[in-house]
Amino acid sequence: MKLAANQFDAEIKKLFCKGVYHEKIKTISQQLLGRAYKINPLGEDLYDQYDQSPFYRSDVFDCLTFVNTVIALAKADDLAEFAHWMLHINYKKNKPTYLTRHHFMSVDWNPENQRHNIIEDITHDCVQDPQLIKMATAYIDRQNWLQHLSVDNLKVDESVDKKKLLKKLKSMSAKLTNEEASIAYVPCKHIISSKKAYQFLLNQLPSVTIIEMVKPNWDLRSVIGTCLNVSHLGFLLNDGEKLTLRHASKTVGMIVDVELYDYLFSFKSDKSLAGVNIQRLV
Repeated sequence: MKLAANQFDAEIKKLFCKGVYHEKIKTISQQLLGRAYKINPLGEDLYDQYDQSPFYRSDVFDCLTFVNTVIALAKADDLAEFAHWMLHINYKKNKPTYLTRHHFMSVDWNPENQRHNIIEDITHDCVQDPQLIKMATAYIDRQNWLQHLSVDNLKVDESVDKKKLLKKLKSMSAKLTNEEASIAYVPCKHIISSKKAYQFLLNQLPSVTIIEMVKPNWDLRSVIGTCLNVSHLGFLLNDGEKLTLRHASKTVGMIVDVELYDYLFSFKSDKSLAGVNIQRLV
């Protein structure tokens, strides 16, 4: 992929740092604390015609683009390497198109990045009793998801006929494959109900991992056309004394740190948030 000029290049260059991989993840993500939240801030720029938002940026993030950007920065030493990793982490077969982007965590982002040895699911290692691990399943209806898109999902020049472009995009739904998704999780109630369980999790985890919030078969068919399993993600930092969730928070409106126990406890009355999945950064 030929690297196109990007208005955020100068700011991205300032975020590169030296060190071992996990320490770079922590350093870079810390530099981004306080940056504003924006849903779906990235697109394919001029590489594709449907979402021409910047391919990368440094000013605003949602939960996934925050994680993608930090990993890519930590893997790279220059802009060309950074762009390569942004492509590799978030697109099938390294093709920067709207339909090859990893739109769904449990059937796109997770399995593809596990296959490329970027992450590894270590959820089963996070509890003493394997029977505590639960599985979430959902039917990911990619075809119906595409049909639910509106002209608001298209980020293109004002001169473009969005209705015509949307019709073209939706006509490709038959090329998409629907599939059953599954993901392992540790129940929230197990983590927050026992100091022993929380301490075991603390002792098992490396200094930084990826944590995904699991809502089994989360029914968003009336909103986006499909059910999901994963509602949110961020980095989980372990300093040996506490676990800190560093994430792009829609509620707070920026990238923030919050202790994991406090975060999960705040959802105690929300029965839809069932648990967490943990991915090791390889």
